[in-house]
Amino acid sequence: MAKLESGKMSLNYTEVDLSAICISAVADIEAIAAQKNLTLVSELPKPGGVVKVDAAIFRRVLDNLLSNAIKFSPSNSQVIIQAEYLEPGAKVQVVDSGPGVSKDLQQRIFEKYEIGTLVQEVSQIGLGLAFCKMAIEAHHGIIRIEDNHPRGSVFTVLLES
Repeated sequence: MAKLESGKMSLNYTEVDLSAICISAVADIEAIAAQKNLTLVSELPKPGGVVKVDAAIFRRVLDNLLSNAIKFSPSNSQVIIQAEYLEPGAKVQVVDSGPGVSKDLQQRIFEKYEIGTLVQEVSQIGLGLAFCKMAIEAHHGIIRIEDNHPRGSVFTVLLES
């Protein structure tokens, strides 16, 4: 966080297969989703296309977004990760069925130590989404949140390539 904030983190851009990095992130979180009886749905482009990112940093963004989606989704629901290539760049969305985020909080949720709805037995430090925002902005991209009607949230990451 400190390196990103100070602008001292240099990103190591490489060409990364968008499908592969998403599949890897989903695979690493499947066991946690299974404990809550959640279905993970991947809607990804065909393998072989690339996006230029810092793979380690971008993967941490995906991990944060997926773990948040799992954390806040009720049992027996689903978490969806969608990705597609754009001209130029790419879009990745993580969709959950959780309690959602109020309009007021949507403006602040990416700030450090901002915690949305306090949920019992859920670890919430308030740095995950702040990290995501700084990391995506360091990639000259955008991250935003929208409602997922009737319940939940959609986190969208837009990257230029």
